[in-house]
Amino acid sequence: AREGSKPVIRNNIIYENGIDRTGDEMPVGAGAGIGADSTGWLVKPGDEQGNMIIENNIVYDNPSGGIMARNNSLIYISRNTVYNNANFQIAVNDSSQGVIDTNIIYSNSESNYSGGGIVVARNSNAEITGNTISNTDIACVMVSENCTANIVGNRIDSCKQAGIRVDSTAYQVNIENNIIRNNQAVGIYLKMNGARIRRNLIVDNISGGISSDSTCSNFIYNNTIVSKNGTTGRGIYVASNTTGVVNNIIWGYSVGVFKENSPNIDYNCTYNNNGYNGPPGTGGQNAINANPEFVDFDNNDFHLKSNSPCIDKGDPNPFLNDPDSSRADIGCYPYGTIEDVSEYSSEFNSIQIYPTIASDLLTIRLISNENQFDKINIYIYNVLGNKVDEIFMNNSKIIYKVSELSKGVYFIKTQKLNKTIPFIKE
Repeated sequence: AREGSKPVIRNNIIYENGIDRTGDEMPVGAGAGIGADSTGWLVKPGDEQGNMIIENNIVYDNPSGGIMARNNSLIYISRNTVYNNANFQIAVNDSSQGVIDTNIIYSNSESNYSGGGIVVARNSNAEITGNTISNTDIACVMVSENCTANIVGNRIDSCKQAGIRVDSTAYQVNIENNIIRNNQAVGIYLKMNGARIRRNLIVDNISGGISSDSTCSNFIYNNTIVSKNGTTGRGIYVASNTTGVVNNIIWGYSVGVFKENSPNIDYNCTYNNNGYNGPPGTGGQNAINANPEFVDFDNNDFHLKSNSPCIDKGDPNPFLNDPDSSRADIGCYPYGTIEDVSEYSSEFNSIQIYPTIASDLLTIRLISNENQFDKINIYIYNVLGNKVDEIFMNNSKIIYKVSELSKGVYFIKTQKLNKTIPFIKE
């Protein structure tokens, strides 16, 4: 689909494209399952911009990829099963905007191809929410090349490299409320970017929990990072003076928190690591070196018991408060919650903003299958956590004027949606 079209692609089985059984050669690059090229931006008089919609399809065994968006496409990809495709299962490239929600994505031992999970590249933006991604040959989620991404509420398991890899991007990435397990490299790998990493459960990743190199400017807070098998990796590695590491639980690694240079590290609980636990280690001056008292460690329930030393012991900055407005607990689960982090999802399908790098006007759009848009307050925060504006929304779309904001990274937040979306004022 291309040139401004907005089709709905639903309930198809799409496989083995680009394989010509007549013996004739196929064009170079042929063989994706579904392709979107410049969809949704061009409009007829009286029409509006809108997404190409791809729902409830099964897409597999395609030699150039599963579902691909490129060249300024607007695309909504939901409830598909995408597996065993070459290069990638879903890709959003070349200044495209994508919502990738509640898909099942994987590779298995019968696959004829090697490929990653979700790829966001070359000046694109993606909302990646509620997906189950497993056993890919490359990273489950990869973000690069001047992109923004909101990676929220996904279950990421057993890929051959990092669970989430973010590199070579100058813009903001938000990684929140994900469960990241059993990956062959580090759970989250961060290189040359600005990212917020919050309330993720990161368990038994072979090379460590989170790695953030010296080129990053990241904020890593309220994550629970556990190695039940005593791996040789680092719970958190951080090497930039402009990165903060607070309110995290790190358990069972060779090194709890390993730092280079002088990042801001404090209010962490580091326990049962072979090195660098609590004061006087690098957990911070207000760190805790004590058993965090998980509900059921053996059965992977990492919620906090009522006697946990992590309750009300996080950084006292009000911006970091728990959802009930009390002082932050340490770890990904505030005391009293019963659901998994990936279940903190919105009652709405998604919130979408475009463009994500704006100098004048920003479109804020709520995406839902039902009419649930009454009386929603949208809050704008700067990178320091200060609220700079508040917007009242009573329908599915508004145009917000950003020209009066200073240049920098901002976050759109609403408690009712339980979402935090980054954008850049240039």
